[in-house]
Amino acid sequence: MVIYIQRLVLLLFLSIYFFLLLISNSFSVNSYYPVMILYNPDFYRTYRYSLLSFEQSLREEGVNFKTVSIYRILNNQSIVFDNKNLEGIILPDRVNQYIPYDFYFIVQKLLKRGVNVFISYDVGIKNRAGKYLSSCVFSDILGLNYATYEKYGNRAYLLDQVEILEPKFLGFPECRLDNGIIVGYKYPIKKYYVSNVEIKDDDYRELSRTKIYGLPFIVLKKYYDGSIYYVNTPLGYLKANSDDLILRINLKTFLYKVCKVNHILNLCNGIPTIILNYHVDANSDWKAIEFMYNNAYLRGNIKSSFHITAGDFRDKEGDRLGFDAFGKGREYVKILSRYGEVGSHGGWAHNYFSNMILYESDKIDLRTFIKEHIEKNNKCLKDIVGYNIVEYSAPNGVYPQPISTRILEELGMICYYYVGDMGSQPNLTFYENIMVSDKVLAFPIMPYKTIVSLGEMKKNRISSLEIKNFLKYLVDYVIQNNTVRLYYTHPYDVLVYPREYYYFIDYIDNLVSNSILQTQTMREYTEFFFRFLGTEYDLKNMSEKFIIELNNPISLNGITLRIQRDELKDFYVNDNYCNKKGVDIKYKDDYFYFIVKKNVKYLSLVFRKKS
Repeated sequence: MVIYIQRLVLLLFLSIYFFLLLISNSFSVNSYYPVMILYNPDFYRTYRYSLLSFEQSLREEGVNFKTVSIYRILNNQSIVFDNKNLEGIILPDRVNQYIPYDFYFIVQKLLKRGVNVFISYDVGIKNRAGKYLSSCVFSDILGLNYATYEKYGNRAYLLDQVEILEPKFLGFPECRLDNGIIVGYKYPIKKYYVSNVEIKDDDYRELSRTKIYGLPFIVLKKYYDGSIYYVNTPLGYLKANSDDLILRINLKTFLYKVCKVNHILNLCNGIPTIILNYHVDANSDWKAIEFMYNNAYLRGNIKSSFHITAGDFRDKEGDRLGFDAFGKGREYVKILSRYGEVGSHGGWAHNYFSNMILYESDKIDLRTFIKEHIEKNNKCLKDIVGYNIVEYSAPNGVYPQPISTRILEELGMICYYYVGDMGSQPNLTFYENIMVSDKVLAFPIMPYKTIVSLGEMKKNRISSLEIKNFLKYLVDYVIQNNTVRLYYTHPYDVLVYPREYYYFIDYIDNLVSNSILQTQTMREYTEFFFRFLGTEYDLKNMSEKFIIELNNPISLNGITLRIQRDELKDFYVNDNYCNKKGVDIKYKDDYFYFIVKKNVKYLSLVFRKKS
């Protein structure tokens, strides 16, 4: 019996040993969290969407983070103070309206230690009973009091236009500004919710202010060794209702310019990316496609997404204005398919499809109508190009959410052009406080002030010089901000600004040839994006060595990890060693870029300390 027990113990020991050995050769438990999102669970059920908005945005920025209750930290402060990697804490709006006053001292202590703090809109404005305070919890640190309900009543919260004072520092796309004021697609006046702020101490950097009332909108304030970043609008709420840009640009500024966190880039091979999306509406595009093909607007070096409305009519059955992809338009589909990906532009007949959704939805089964017409369009195009159609754009931007995205998901489609989240990067969009899909990626369009396509610009009499400058700016913005953006127009639009658009294509081609920029189809970027989301990384500074670990269940090929140069200044970072491991290194903007160039699922790099 004793021998039997001894054998069982030995077997158990060996099992544990081999299990530990197995996991040691795969990805280890992640210990690196430079960012924490903090929330009050008392508000979680009502305002969960705000917290989810911040969490999803951080995932899409490739940043490791932990979400922690403020009560848990009050009970165990070591969670924040023992985290040597902690660079920033984020307090989202809505879910932090009540902040226990004891927490103020924790935040103050973190700031003094050099940890940075992000505050959104209404953090700490109420007491435990839900009554408004006369002054917000952090007013003396920030120098602003945004809890002014007792003083102003209903005037404590206002709607106002917003002026961006430092667009380059914020990475805010200036093409979404008109004389420095944020505007929207077809909306020259766009307003945001703001608090009627009292200024107690103006010793801060004002990055943005409101136009009418002159209130601080985005503020950066130094406090001992840390900084406070305050945004005077409900960022989580806006993201949860199809306005990703305002949260995104503020998070990116806080993460990369204030905290300077290490993270995975959401760019394949770490290269800034532009996505050209052409909408092919009707037979008016035949001549334009021929022109583009014969005059080098279509180039092998530039991949684009061509979305086609395939039917033989446009407005009503029998009008013969459609693209007629299965008939006379077939040769043009073949031409376009050589230069990128063919996708669906709505359902069969461009204006008919959008008009039925807009004006006749009460007379039809909307879900059945949309699905059947997209399926018909997809089948026609698939029969020509030979692959499943997975990209989509809505005719005239008519895209009822969430029904349209759910239909795309059912049809196996993976991405779509989107007029929501205007000017932002591809993201898993929210609508009415809920993420629409975790399988279908939205590609917001990049506007020029209140208009988008070249055809619209011609109707608005935009000068040739303005067009040329805008198109160049679009490319420069993508490169300078290390990001990805989609620009859409129509083939027939090219005919109204032929020289300016040729300059744009030439400019892109030269940058692509020098590996400064890349073009991808919507499908290519979407497939990379979901692989990027599934990538885990861990960093360990172990005194004598610095260890980087990367893991992805599919492949790490093309994944890029960006690390502050100062983080590795005491360690030997050897190019030859990294190259042998299948990793390229680039140095830019005080960062190391570690780019995985081989098809592996797990990778570790170990850098020894300098003697």
